[in-house]
This record gives sequence, structure tokens and C-alpha cells, in this order.
Amino acid sequence: MKIVRKNLFVVACLLIVPVEHLFGQEILFSVDGAPVYTDEFIYTYKKNNINNQKGFSKKDIDDYLDLYINFKLRVHEAYQLKLDTIGSLKNEYEQYKQQIKKPYLSDNNIKEELIREAYDRYQEEIRASHILIRVGPEAPPKDTLTAYQKIKKIKDEAVKGSDFSSLAKQYSEDPGGKINGGDLGYFTSMQMVYPFETGAWNTPVGGISEIVRTRFGYHIIKVTDRRASGGKAEVAHIMVRTMVGADSVNKKAKERIFHAYDQLASGFGWNEVCSMYSEDVNTKGSGGVLQPFRNSVMSLPPEFKDQAFSLANPGDLSDPFTTRYGWHIVKLIEKHPLEGLEEMRPEIQNAIGRDERSQLEERAVIARLKTENGFDERQWVKTKLFTFETTDEIRKNIGGDSTMFSIGDRQLKVSDFERHVGRQNKAGGPGLSLPANYEMFVKEQVLEYEENVLEKKYPEFSYLLQEYREGILLFHLMDEKIWSGAGRDSTALLGHYMLHRDDYLWDVRYDCTIFSSLEEEVIRLAYDQLLADSTLEAGALIEKLPENSRTRIDYEKGKFEQGRHAALNKTLSEGNHLLEVGNIWYLLHIENVLPPGHKEFEEVKGLVMSDYQQVLEERWTDELKNKYVVKLHKKGKKEVYKTLVN
Repeated sequence: MKIVRKNLFVVACLLIVPVEHLFGQEILFSVDGAPVYTDEFIYTYKKNNINNQKGFSKKDIDDYLDLYINFKLRVHEAYQLKLDTIGSLKNEYEQYKQQIKKPYLSDNNIKEELIREAYDRYQEEIRASHILIRVGPEAPPKDTLTAYQKIKKIKDEAVKGSDFSSLAKQYSEDPGGKINGGDLGYFTSMQMVYPFETGAWNTPVGGISEIVRTRFGYHIIKVTDRRASGGKAEVAHIMVRTMVGADSVNKKAKERIFHAYDQLASGFGWNEVCSMYSEDVNTKGSGGVLQPFRNSVMSLPPEFKDQAFSLANPGDLSDPFTTRYGWHIVKLIEKHPLEGLEEMRPEIQNAIGRDERSQLEERAVIARLKTENGFDERQWVKTKLFTFETTDEIRKNIGGDSTMFSIGDRQLKVSDFERHVGRQNKAGGPGLSLPANYEMFVKEQVLEYEENVLEKKYPEFSYLLQEYREGILLFHLMDEKIWSGAGRDSTALLGHYMLHRDDYLWDVRYDCTIFSSLEEEVIRLAYDQLLADSTLEAGALIEKLPENSRTRIDYEKGKFEQGRHAALNKTLSEGNHLLEVGNIWYLLHIENVLPPGHKEFEEVKGLVMSDYQQVLEERWTDELKNKYVVKLHKKGKKEVYKTLVN
């Protein structure tokens, strides 16, 4: 069991914080002679208190400084143990580095244009059909031409008036097209690949698009409807599952959903009915509430969306209906209009990062970096390159030492390009042509050069790297020294438990079965069964109830601590008890009342381990303070106060 303490300064923020300078010359403190500068502490303090503007008193700063010294003591120990040379930790650090460099390799202008375009398209939903002729991105020219000629012929037929659905069923290489005539239903921004989306948005209702090329092949699109965005629906639902081919299960499911509907019609509260009847374990405890969703979302069944968006007023209920998941009743909570741009910006940004739009930004970034870093291309080499088909021909006709281009102080030669092509072929790449391989090589080299100079160009990037490196080392050391260490020492854990046994106590507990229903009549029927035979197990008791009552009662069995269950909020005795709490009727069959007492070690092992880890951590910190000399510099501390104190 691993308990991560709040004073473990593992940075998980990718935010770029501009700073005037880092690693200033004023020392705040040193650990075994290794200095920690005021700028470093100020930078870290501000970032970790960015939403806590009141936390800038001398006391707050002193408390944080104590934690930071402890942090640096542990980091120093990690370096002394040479944890930074462990291969797995070095790999983990490189993965973090790949993540935090991304903001520095982006183009905000292009990104903003793409965000605004996507948001504008969110204003409406389009219904369209398409016909696809498949051809891969790296298909030979002959195959590409054949596919293009085929889609052009189909388009000509469609434009002349042939039924689009019939054409899709006859020609489309999208498997769904054979069944639904190419109909894609309604979709909005970010739901289709970018070229397809653009083709659809540029086509009027009733029109046929230009031929569109995507990574799947060639498409033509017929737009059949456009409508304003319906925003989002926020609903709650009650669901009872069905099973394909299980008639008896499905019959009971239908009975159960209609029982729930009758209860709602009789005036019982939604939350109580949902808690009693719904089989969606993720939502039944919270009133069946689902995350707001758009009508165009493809993960929900069409029947569910139709019912949700057909409800007009908050509180309106649907009739019971079925989807592929089972039976549902839906209650409208609220309809939300489309959010504003700023509210949707994070969602759109994340979607763009996974979309082909990101290639547009990448091209803009490459162009900018070429300018910033002095990219110089030898045009005569490039011209000759495009006349050859193999790297052998390039080497023979141009020469391996000929420079192809330069970036900063680096000269990239024909021999470098030849090795790049060799690596691509060895890795089983897509079989790119030499011109395509050249463009890939240029892009890789431009990005690689920029990554190598990031720390010089952006001091805050260097600082973030240090934070990640130290966080990784410390996590590994804490795991070895504290978290996993505590788990391995079972004798010490047991000793800690025995020493602090009075900290782990049970309140009064009831060994019982708890039956619950929204209907008093059903609970009283169960009560009568218990009076007739107190040895009945819960399942057998329910089977003895009238058939129309069996789906209206639930039960749970176990040992429950007083106050931890709605039905057990007061002292009770052994035997049977009828009571109503919050519009729910309960039958308690209490077999044994367990008095307050000590929790057994196995019952609280996780909690004991957590407490023992805290003891180990404090003990280890004291050891490090004795092992390494920490020297606090008064002048540095005054500078920190001067900068941070409100």
C-alpha cells in the first residue's frame, strides 16, 4: 500500500510560468554544501500557492520552508545513492520530458484559428450520407488513380440524379453503407476526421460535396439536413438490464421497470425509486444522474437520446422504453444551451490534439522553427534528390558528404539522410517515397535541434525538468524506504498496532439482514414470513413473497456499525424491527449485537500501515538531518520575505 504524502513535491503541472531569472546568486539554504537559491524557492512557492493568495504570511512561508528543506534532504540522499543512474528512472524522466516540451513546440496562432473554427461548427449539427472508396495514405500512384476514377464516376451518377442511398449500397466500401445507404445520422464538430468534416460543412443541404480524401480513402458526401445545436441534455435514469435470448430475465426486467414507473406515478420520490430499482451501479446511489450530453454523441443509443431531448420541462418523465442495454425511465433535469467559447476551450484543445488538425499546427511550427534557427536548404541537392528512386543513386550522383541542409550549427549530409531511410525501412515503415522521406527527415531534424536548445532558450523549461527529475527520484526512494518498506516489515506493523491498539476501535455493531422497500405492505409481508420461520435466509424469504412483490424489495446482509447505515442510527436489540427512514421502509433481522471493542489487526491493516508509514517518515527525516548539515542563510530568507509576504 502506497500513501503519497503532501510534502512530496512531485510536479504534475504542465503550466509554463514565466520567470525573470532562475537560480539567482542569493543562497536560501544549503544541504551538505549543495546550495538552494532564493529564486528556486520563490518560484516553487508561488506555483504551489497559485490559488491560495492568503497563504503569503511569514508563518505560511516558514512552514513551507521546513517542508522544502525536508524535500531537498531526501533528494540529496537520492543522488548520494546514485538513483539517477537507474535505467527505469531515466526512462521515466525522458517520458516526462516529452510531455512538458509540447507547449514549447506549438503555434498558438494556428491553434487559436482551429479552436474558433471548431467552436463555430459546434453551433450546428449536420446529417449526411457518404460513399467511400478505400485507398491507403501511402498507396502507389496507380492504385490511388484507380480509386479516384471510381469515386468520380459514382459522383457523376449522383449529380445526374441517381438515388444516393442506392449508390451507397451498390458501391460504398464502408461496411455500414451496404445496410443504411451510407447514412451517418447527425454529427457535429470534432466527430469526423477533419477533411471529411470540412467537406460536409462546405456542402449545402441536398448538395453533393467535392471529392474528399481522408486516411480511409476517397469520399463523396450528401448533406441531408442541418439544424441548430440542441446544446446538452442533463438527465437522470433508472435502468433495468436485459439479456439477449434470456426470456425469463427480460420478462422480470420489464415487470421491474413498470413497478418503478408505478411507484413514481404514485408519488414516491425519484431518488428513492432509483435507489430501489435501478441496476446502473454507477448512478443509482446518486439519483441516476448522468453527465450532460449532446444529441450528436455517438456512444449513447439513438432511442435514449430521442427520449431525453423530447422531454420539454425539468422534472418531465419518459415512459419506460428499451435500448440495447435494457429498460429505462428518463427524467429531464435541465437542458443546457451550447457553452461559450472559453468554457469549451479545454475540450476543443484536447480534441484537436487527437485530430488531424494537429498536423496543420505542426507544419506551422516547423516553418517557424526553420526561421528562428536559421534553416538553410541546398536547393540543387533537393532538386536532384527528387529525380532518384533509391539512396544508392543519391550517393553515386550527389555524394555522401554533400550537405543537404543546415539548421543552427548543424550540417545534415546525404549520408545522414541515407541512414534515416535505412532506419525507416528496418523499422517496417510505410514505404515512403524519397521525397516523402526527405520531408520527414527535415521535420525530425528541425524538431530535434529545437529540443536540444530548449533549456537555453527557455530557462523555465530547465527548471521544470529539474522538478520532474527530483520528483521521480524521491518517489522511488520513498517507495523503497517508507511505503513498500512498511509493508514488508509485518513484525513492525503488528508491533505498532499493539502499541496503539486503543486507536482502532469498533462502535456497536449489528450482525443482521436489512430488508428495504418503498412500500410498507411489502415489508410487512416479509415481516410475517420471518415471524413464521426466523431461520429463513433472505433469498428464500423473498421467494416466499407474492410474485408481484419480489421485485419491490431488496436486502443486504453483514455486520454494520451503528450510525453507518440509515436504518441503524439508534441503539437496537436482537430480533426483528420495522421502521421507516426517509420514505423507505426497513425490516431489520438482528441476529447478534456486537459491543464496542478493539478492531482486529487484519481488519485495520491498511490504516495501521498508513500510520506506521508516517512514523517511519518522521524518523527518517530526523536521520537525514543528523547525516547532512543544513545551513539556513538569513540574507536569503529576508529576500524571500521581501518578495513573497503580502
